[in-house]
Amino acid sequence: MVIIFDTCVVLDYLLDRKPYSDHSRKLFKLAGDYHFDGLITVKTICDIHYFLKRFHHDEVVVRSLINNLLKILNCADSSTIDMYGALKSDLVDFEDALIECAASRIKADYIVTRNMKDFKKSRVPAILPEDLMKILPNYSID
Repeated sequence: MVIIFDTCVVLDYLLDRKPYSDHSRKLFKLAGDYHFDGLITVKTICDIHYFLKRFHHDEVVVRSLINNLLKILNCADSSTIDMYGALKSDLVDFEDALIECAASRIKADYIVTRNMKDFKKSRVPAILPEDLMKILPNYSID
């Protein structure tokens, strides 16, 4: 199963944003244990860097967090085709449209997000973290 993570879910995990971080932490554990292929886009990494820098005010800490994140999730390259697709997309938010175009191109099974309304017209089904947990096999998470 291939899952692309929306920025909000990654930030929930990295910034321990309660109550959302509980499900995000479990999903990241499953991705890190290779129970599914978890991905983020290059654009998502840029957004994460921006938010982490505002939170931590320390470039060394931010880069370390991103390096650790990339040990868990793979990176889906964004392409020029994704950019042009996002410009033509029915999704209102451009960043979400970029994620959706990349997810569609790589044939992802889901986009995991807390912003379901932003992905209503997505070609790749969007799913809440807690709903994704319900459809994944029942793995033991310590």
